[in-house]
Amino acid sequence: MTFSGKSAKIICRKIKYGEVVKKVEYIAVGMLALPFAVMLVVKFIAFIVPHHNDSRYFIMEMRRAESRGEYLYWRRQLICHRLCLLPFVNSGNAENFYDALFGRHEKAPKKRD
Repeated sequence: MTFSGKSAKIICRKIKYGEVVKKVEYIAVGMLALPFAVMLVVKFIAFIVPHHNDSRYFIMEMRRAESRGEYLYWRRQLICHRLCLLPFVNSGNAENFYDALFGRHEKAPKKRD
């Protein structure tokens, strides 16, 4: 099927118009998605900064520790603090998860002879 000059120009205009519509749609979607993306980044930063500051405090206390026991205490606190980043761990059960992960279970009762 061949087109004459006039009908070919009309088809070309329709194709170009369709491309322009697609570009406008992409721009509109981008303009709607941009505030959501910015808000998501701001929320992420607002979540990470306080956590990072608390982690720096624990690290500072680890460096300032005078005994091995104090150092291990602050290291345990840091690891429990990092475990709280997991969605199912909170400050109340973080030490239980620490004990389960690092083998700090209560001593088993001694066997009787």
